[in-house]
Amino acid sequence: MPVSSVKITFDKSILNQLDRIAGNESRSRSQVVSSAVQVYLERRKKWDELLSVADRHMKGRNITEQEIVDEIHLLRKSRK
Repeated sequence: MPVSSVKITFDKSILNQLDRIAGNESRSRSQVVSSAVQVYLERRKKWDELLSVADRHMKGRNITEQEIVDEIHLLRKSRK
């Protein structure tokens, strides 16, 4: 797979954490960042797909955002 280089700026504390993780895993900074971005993109894709399904399912219904939040709270309470 073709690769490209990019310049990324990090706060020093994040860079220190990145270096520690890379060292612990015997990987380069680039490998750790690349893996993290890949995981983020996969999660984002799944989230976008979920929102798309929800939008199609809810089209034409008059449900408020607060009603959704309330339902989530009720569901979480029932699982405790």
